[in-house]
Amino acid sequence: MDTARNAGVIIPFISNDAGAEGHNAPGSGVGAVDIYGHDSYPLGFDCANPSSWPSGDLPTYFREVHLEQSPSTPYSLVE
Repeated sequence: MDTARNAGVIIPFISNDAGAEGHNAPGSGVGAVDIYGHDSYPLGFDCANPSSWPSGDLPTYFREVHLEQSPSTPYSLVE
């Protein structure tokens, strides 16, 4: 990232953490990005049954976790 910044790149860097773990969140040290984002498959991943949506599995804690990990940046759920 330093190389890109030194070359004049002025767009924000965003992460795609494998889960809401806070790796490389802004302010976390070396490798910290500008906007923290994470993957999530809260309903599972079943290509054979794409219309199967299990009930009761949708997480409701992502906002609270984001406010702990990166409170001064936009929330981003990437994939």
